[in-house]
Amino acid sequence: MNGIGHWSFPQKAGMGVLAVVILAGILYSPTLSARWQYHYYQNQYQARQIAEAARVLPQFDDLSVPLHHIHYQELMKSAGKSGDLERQYMDLATQNPANALALALSSRAVSDPEVQQRLLNQALQLAPGEETVRLIQIESDLAAGQYQTALEQFQGIQTQTWYRAYLEARTRWMLGYTDQTLESFVQALQQADCPAQVNIQFAKFLCEQDLPSKRNRPEPFAGWNEAHFVNEPEAYAYRVWLSGKSIAQAAQTLPPPVRHHPGALIILAQAAWKRNPVPESSDGKEGEAPAGASWFKNEEILAAQALMRQAGRFASGQPEWIVTRGLFALGEHQPDRARVYFATGLNSGARHFDTGFHARMAQTLLAFNRLNEAVPHFEKAWGSIPENGLLLKQSGLMLLAEAKYDEALIRLKKASEYLPHDLETLNALVDAYIAKDLIDEALRTAARILDRNVHDPVSRRRLAHLWIKKDQINRAIGLYASYLDNFPNCGTCYAEIARIHIQNGDPARAERILRDALRDKPMLQDKEEIQAVLEEIEQMKEEKEQKK
Repeated sequence: MNGIGHWSFPQKAGMGVLAVVILAGILYSPTLSARWQYHYYQNQYQARQIAEAARVLPQFDDLSVPLHHIHYQELMKSAGKSGDLERQYMDLATQNPANALALALSSRAVSDPEVQQRLLNQALQLAPGEETVRLIQIESDLAAGQYQTALEQFQGIQTQTWYRAYLEARTRWMLGYTDQTLESFVQALQQADCPAQVNIQFAKFLCEQDLPSKRNRPEPFAGWNEAHFVNEPEAYAYRVWLSGKSIAQAAQTLPPPVRHHPGALIILAQAAWKRNPVPESSDGKEGEAPAGASWFKNEEILAAQALMRQAGRFASGQPEWIVTRGLFALGEHQPDRARVYFATGLNSGARHFDTGFHARMAQTLLAFNRLNEAVPHFEKAWGSIPENGLLLKQSGLMLLAEAKYDEALIRLKKASEYLPHDLETLNALVDAYIAKDLIDEALRTAARILDRNVHDPVSRRRLAHLWIKKDQINRAIGLYASYLDNFPNCGTCYAEIARIHIQNGDPARAERILRDALRDKPMLQDKEEIQAVLEEIEQMKEEKEQKK
C-alpha cells in the first residue's frame, strides 16, 4: 500500500468514519466545544462591531463630525481592535499636527497615558475653546478619578450632544447624584445618533441603583427589537435584570451569543446576587452557614453560580468577574476568601475599580462584625471620591455604628443632599439627631421620610415617638387618626394609638379603643397586633392586682 489511493473501499470508509468520530469528539468534548463556541461567537460579535464601525465612519480623514470618530473608536475597542485603532490615530495625529480635533481624538485611541496627555495638551493649546476637545479633557479627568474637577468643567460648554450628556451622566453617577444622572442619561438617549453603548450603561446604572422596580422610569432600550438584544449580549442581560424575570429560568433559554459572552453571564449573576440578599449568620463566624437559611439552595443563586463558572473559563482575570466572585464568597460566609478576591482586584492595576473594591471590602468585613478592619477601607473608598453620595452614606453609617455622632452627622447631612430620596440615609440621619438630642431636627427629617413613604408603619411609628418625646401626645395620636380616615381597617394604627395611651398612663382608654375597633370593624386587618396589646393590658391588670 503506497498511499490512500490504493486503499480498499472498506478501508477508506473506515477512515472516514474514524475522522467523523474524531471531529465529533473535538466538537462535543465539554472543554473543547465550549472553547470553540466561545471563540466562534466572540468572532461573530467582533465582526458585527467592525462592520458597524465601517458604517459609522466611511471616511476616516473627515473630521467635520468628530462624534462619529468617538463612536467609531468605541466600536473598534469593543471589537478588540485597540492596536489597529492606535496605529490609525497616531498616523492621523502625525499627518495633522496643527489640527486640535485630530490630536484630541488621537489621545482617546492611544494606550500610553503619557502620550494621551501630551496629545491632549497640544490640542488644548491649539484650540482651548473647542468644545469637543474640552469634552475629551473631561473624559480624561473621569478616567483619572477627578470627578469633581470634571463636573466643574461642563460650565460654559454650550453643545448639546449625546457625548456631552453621556459624560455628564457618568460624572454625576460617580458623585452620587442619582436624579441628575437619570436626567443626563435621558438627554443622551434622546439624540438620534446616540450609540448602543449609552443604552447599556444606562441600564447598568438603573440596575446598580435598584431603579428597575421604580415606576415611571425611562426605558433604556426603547425601539430595540430582538435582533438588537441578541447582537448586544450585555444589553440582553440587563433587559432580563430590569424585567424582574427569574435568572434561573432565563439561564435555560439564553441565545448562543449571550450564553458564550462572559460579560453578559456576569451581569446575570450579579442580578441574582442583588435580588437575593445574604442572610446574616448567627454570630458572624467564618464559613458558618446562616441558621435556617435557604440562600445556599436558592435556585437563583445556584443558577448564578453556574453562570459564574461558565464565565470564569474565559474571564477569570477580568475585574468584574473577580469582584462578583468575591460577592459570592461573601454569600457563602467566607469573608477571608472574599477579601482575597477583592485584594486581587485592587492589585490588578484597574484604577477605576479601586474605589469599588475598597467599598466592597469594607462591606464584607462589616457583615462579619469586623468594624475596626472595615473602617480604613471605607475611608479609602470615600477619600478617593469625597463628594460621592453613596460613599458618604456608607462612611456615615459606619461612624454612627462607632458612636462618633458628630462626624456621622456631618457626613449623613451631606449624603442626604446627594441622595434626597434615599430612606436609609434619612433614617440614619434621624438616628444621629436623636443621639445628639436634636429632636426638632429629627422631627423634620422623620416627617420627610413619612412624606416619601406614607404607607410605611415604621416611619409613622418613629415620627409618633418623636412627638411623644416633645410631649405632643395629641400630635402623635393624630398621625394614626389621619391615616385611619383613609384606611379605616388599619389594625396596626389602633394598636399604636393604644400603645401611646398606655405610655401616657391610661391603659383603660387603650383597652376601650381596641375593643371598640374589634366590635365595629368586621374587616379589621392585623387583629393579632390588637390581641397582643390587649394581652399586655391584661398582664398589667394582673400585676396591679398582685401588688394590692
